[in-house]
Amino acid sequence: MNSKLVIIIAVLFIFALFIVQNAQVVMVSFLFWKVEASRAIVLMVTFVLGLFTGWILTQIFRKPKNHKSSDMQ
Repeated sequence: MNSKLVIIIAVLFIFALFIVQNAQVVMVSFLFWKVEASRAIVLMVTFVLGLFTGWILTQIFRKPKNHKSSDMQ
């Protein structure tokens, strides 16, 4: 099995275990918006937003690949 896949599975397992152990209801405040939600849901939403933000930033700052395979012939 690929080591990268093993690390991803391990991190997801630890995150899932953390969420299950933190299922209490909490108050979330953002600017003028307040909501009560399960801590597990708040953690999952935060995790997904972090993944999405990281993916977007890597897409923005990725250097374009130069495909000059026709020039090498």
